[in-house]
Amino acid sequence: MGSPARSAAQLVATAAAMFMLLFLTAAAPAAATTDDALDPAKLGQCLALCGTGIVLCAGGCINDNPVSMLACIGECGKTNLVCMGGCAGVQIHLPPAYRP
Repeated sequence: MGSPARSAAQLVATAAAMFMLLFLTAAAPAAATTDDALDPAKLGQCLALCGTGIVLCAGGCINDNPVSMLACIGECGKTNLVCMGGCAGVQIHLPPAYRP
């Protein structure tokens, strides 16, 4: 287990990251149509949000158990693939979650 100070710092960092992601998501909606996906500005903005999302998600996976941390980061990666597919107007089908 981590120290109480480390746990509190992780909680604050995660809460701040989630607030930032919520703010960015509200400010810049993802591409919803194929026409939007073909617009380089909208596609770039959408993909940037996906990138921000995976970094914030992976940051929230930090813990003392390497197996569960890797599984968590893998789920973040899956979410990112779905996000990027949504930006491009492509539906992504993913395998079920890995459970160690």
